[in-house]
Amino acid sequence: GMALIALLLFISGCSSNNASSELEEISTAQGESLSSSGTIILKINPEIAVEYDEAGLVTRIVGKNDDGQEIVDTYHDFIGKDSGLVLEELIALIDEAGYFVEEVEGEARRIVLELESGSVLPEDNFLEILTINIQNAVSNLNTEADVVQEEASDKDKDLEVEEVKTEKS
Repeated sequence: GMALIALLLFISGCSSNNASSELEEISTAQGESLSSSGTIILKINPEIAVEYDEAGLVTRIVGKNDDGQEIVDTYHDFIGKDSGLVLEELIALIDEAGYFVEEVEGEARRIVLELESGSVLPEDNFLEILTINIQNAVSNLNTEADVVQEEASDKDKDLEVEEVKTEKS
């Protein structure tokens, strides 16, 4: 009954990613997901985590490294915006900061979009939509970049990164 659900919510709220993904499986059987938020990490050179709610609206952004933090410090009006829009605006800020300028050995820059494990997907094709947002943002800039989607899970991590080598044009 109710007590059980409340308890599960409490546990997932204050435990590590690991436990909450197990709980998510339990809860889907009841027809609703307990994890009602997610995190996408944008990795270019600045790494920025974008946290969103079950509707895909941004609640918080966090710089995961110094470069990412500098970008985050210049971006203020992101709360409640659509994740895709926030990613587009972040790409523009990262471009303004000059990160797309120096190419890596003449290759296109790589943009990695990583979904943290246990994140809720507001829509089944959430990552595809975000990838299109990023491609649009990049095409507005004078730069070339390949967008790579990754779902964070320990098994495939190395594999996926290996598979997507940047192609020289």
